[in-house]
Amino acid sequence: MRLNRGTILLAIALIAIIIVALLVNNNQPDTTTPTAIPTQETVSVFSGLDSTHAVRLSVQNNTSNNGTVLERDANMQWAVTTATGSAEPTENREVDQTVIPGLLSAYAQLASPQSFDSDQLETYGLAIPAYTISLTTDDGTVYTTYVGKTNLSGGRYYAVVNTAPGSGAPAAAPTASIEATEAPTVEPTEISAEATAAGTLEPTATPQPAVLLSGTQTIYLLSTTDISSITALVSTPPYLPLPTSTPTPFPTPNPYSEVEQTATAAVEQTSTAEMIMATLTAMATTTPTSTEAPAMSTPEATLAQSSQATATP
Repeated sequence: MRLNRGTILLAIALIAIIIVALLVNNNQPDTTTPTAIPTQETVSVFSGLDSTHAVRLSVQNNTSNNGTVLERDANMQWAVTTATGSAEPTENREVDQTVIPGLLSAYAQLASPQSFDSDQLETYGLAIPAYTISLTTDDGTVYTTYVGKTNLSGGRYYAVVNTAPGSGAPAAAPTASIEATEAPTVEPTEISAEATAAGTLEPTATPQPAVLLSGTQTIYLLSTTDISSITALVSTPPYLPLPTSTPTPFPTPNPYSEVEQTATAAVEQTSTAEMIMATLTAMATTTPTSTEAPAMSTPEATLAQSSQATATP
């Protein structure tokens, strides 16, 4: 079957249109948003932070709104000023001054081997961060870390960091402490008798999260070991151990039964009696007895003794 000239021209025209369309599409500029490529270089998240200038460290659990605050006085001594989540007594406790410098140094040296920008904060647990850590230096600069979920391997936390520069002048002694977010009040609602009979409960207020993050943020991956050592301060403030009391020794229980104890006591009494009797018998045997009658002194005897003494040369 032969193709007529019109069909051939139509096919050529379609082919030309397709070629032109392909050329136009290939020459269009790419207007799509490029996918963020994570960095592969380990970087310090708080460049220039010197932990020896720290005057305050605050750690807050944003779920329970409990936290611990450490503050340094003019004598370079640290004190626990807030410990609302402590799992142990806090009254009259002394602070372990040797532990805090290590925690501050670890925080100042936080480093991330990977970072990326994202607005999907909920995916990484950062829309409502689990913890907020803030370190304040003596010039008023505040270095804050918001801690989210861990990565798949569990070795890194997703985190957002923020640095708020101070005035440059020495900061005054901080007095702020972590306060729990108050729950919003709810207006009383009249409940009908039918609803009460059906067991309908009164509406309750839901506490608002202490911290909310939004928008596009730079997300860092931080070591779980370093972060966990700091967030542990919420439940375990850096106190010195409590003195341990010496337990009162209890008497050693007698291994013999009451019957055995009675029999043993009877045997011991019999043995003691026999020993006493044997001693008395021995003493009686060894005491000398005199069978001679005592000499009587008479005048005749005296005279005879005198004569004998005189006759003796």
